[in-house]
Amino acid sequence: MDTMTPEEAAISRRLSELLDWAGRQRDGEARQALWQCDDGWIVGYTTGRIKGGPLDGKFATMGFKPRGKGARSGDPENGWERVYYVKAASRKLAKQRAMRLWDKHNSKQRGGLK
Repeated sequence: MDTMTPEEAAISRRLSELLDWAGRQRDGEARQALWQCDDGWIVGYTTGRIKGGPLDGKFATMGFKPRGKGARSGDPENGWERVYYVKAASRKLAKQRAMRLWDKHNSKQRGGLK
């Protein structure tokens, strides 16, 4: 059984923190509302303005498609692929787009999201 030394564990944690920080700088960050669709997609929108990245100060609607059979298992080969990412000037517009995308990916219409 391979175990990391405390120094290696600290380096690993720091590397993870740096990669996470770099991702936030590249894409920006914001609070999100996300929903699971009947067909496996995850649809959502940002509930606050994006801070950093190319969409700084805007809102966004996004859709994630499952990749592989075990998308939620954490397997690097199987995961979620962002296939829909559209900026919006307002939260209301981002939410409306997310609701339309959610309706599109649900076989059972549940009246949409309010």
